[in-house]
Amino acid sequence: MLEVFKSNSELTKFNFGDHTESMDDCTRELISCFKESNFSGRFTEWMYEDFKVSHSVITCDKAMKLISGCVDATIEMIFVLHGDLKAILSCPGERQCFKYNTHNLINCPCGRSIIEFGSGKTQIVSIQLTPALFKNFMPSSEIFESFNTLFEKQQSGYLLERNLAISLPIQMILDDIINCPWKGHFRKLFLYSKALELFLLQLKQCRFNGDGCSLSDDDALKIQQAKHYVLNNYNQHITIPGLAKRIGTNEFTLKKGFKELVGTTVFGYINDIKMNKAKQMLTNQNLSISQVSEYIGYKNPQHFSTAFKKKFGVIPSKFKGS
Repeated sequence: MLEVFKSNSELTKFNFGDHTESMDDCTRELISCFKESNFSGRFTEWMYEDFKVSHSVITCDKAMKLISGCVDATIEMIFVLHGDLKAILSCPGERQCFKYNTHNLINCPCGRSIIEFGSGKTQIVSIQLTPALFKNFMPSSEIFESFNTLFEKQQSGYLLERNLAISLPIQMILDDIINCPWKGHFRKLFLYSKALELFLLQLKQCRFNGDGCSLSDDDALKIQQAKHYVLNNYNQHITIPGLAKRIGTNEFTLKKGFKELVGTTVFGYINDIKMNKAKQMLTNQNLSISQVSEYIGYKNPQHFSTAFKKKFGVIPSKFKGS
């Protein structure tokens, strides 16, 4: 599988290296692993008649550019889970910078596009929809009028000028996609349902949190850092003053910005992470309720059971036994 990378002013062609390609009655799957002198990674792609799902993990020693061409028009949902990148579409000036934990929707008519990867690790999930599938689900309300105009005129562009933060529900769906256990028709149904869920959540988040964001780019980045810290330390003791100090802002900006970008409060986000992690552990692991309670940071299993029932409408013991 041949692609073209650009490093500074030099163009270099390379082969993606070891890759496997398989096809059953409904899925074409491509898995590529590549390693060059200054970059390496893994690329997984599932292709269907009207949508395509891909997951990429790329590590670069220095900034790199991937140059690619769209064979067919497509609508792309892009989610950057790790690292920073810039997407440059075919029309001049259409450049979008993605920080980690952000996403957007892109209209990509036929033409060349460039992805600039920063140094370090970059992880991306991309879902491409055919124009026909997109038209079936895209709302016609005023909020999305400008993007629909781009689509109808076959012009490159983004749903929002400013990328949105990846919310916890979106993060969980992306995790499900990355760890998809199904094969064949079941995989197609699973990925199709997840793609539509993500599309719905993107549009919902755009409607309520889109261009009305009042934060500066610097403050928005700090809120992303806070979200990232909470996601990786949810079972530790986190306070608003401590978190604000860690990211270099004040408590007011942290609370206001978190609500605006993430869609909930800091402690609401922590609780959602804990409850969803507990649900996952009760479903997939042979652990006692006390063990799960302790793992997610509850000292009292009864308090955990109360919080779990409030979230899911059933106590952990009933859920575990179902």
